[in-house]
Amino acid sequence: MLCNNNVRTGGFGPMANSHLTTCFVDVILLPLPTWLLLLFGLPFLVISSRHHIPSPRSCARLPFRILASIYTVLVVALLAMQVLEIVRLALSDSGVGLTPFEVVGTLVVFALLWARAKGRMGEKKVGGVLVVYWALLLAFQAAKVDTLVVVEKAAKAMGDKGPSKYPNSDKSLDNYVILGLYAVFFIYEGIRLLRKKQTTPLASESMGMNEPMMSKEGTRRTEA
Repeated sequence: MLCNNNVRTGGFGPMANSHLTTCFVDVILLPLPTWLLLLFGLPFLVISSRHHIPSPRSCARLPFRILASIYTVLVVALLAMQVLEIVRLALSDSGVGLTPFEVVGTLVVFALLWARAKGRMGEKKVGGVLVVYWALLLAFQAAKVDTLVVVEKAAKAMGDKGPSKYPNSDKSLDNYVILGLYAVFFIYEGIRLLRKKQTTPLASESMGMNEPMMSKEGTRRTEA
């Protein structure tokens, strides 16, 4: 079942005791960014890439290459955490909801990062889609963590630690880690997008200054 054994975490409805239920978060909220990415973000990037002219790849500075490598490693860590959560939920008979969609979304992100690194998709367009994607996941994951904290406190007051194979404390810790990763990704992509927007006008101005000089040189050669 999608939300098996969710009576402990607020039941099956969207709200319980003025807070969201984990069932509602896992089935509706957290898969939503992936649905939007698959239905709108990915088709938009694929269609726009058909008209995208690959720019010559310049050698990025070492600090930026290191940051990009760390970013990729952290995305791998996110994928591992998502798979771990699904496995532990299944083993504890708690119901995995639609959390596998989060894994699908992370795999799509891998593909977008690869396409961006190869210059096959526009830097700003990919960055814009990823900023929105990470922002939504960050907001919904924060809602899930808040729900888990409330549930853990209520369960602890009754002496209930949750399923033995996936205690409430472990579940909260795993989701705190995932929340932290989403925050790092959102900040990284946001800074990268802002930096790209600031450098693009400068690059276009320098190109505009060089074009007249090139045209004059071409005219002189023709006259000669």
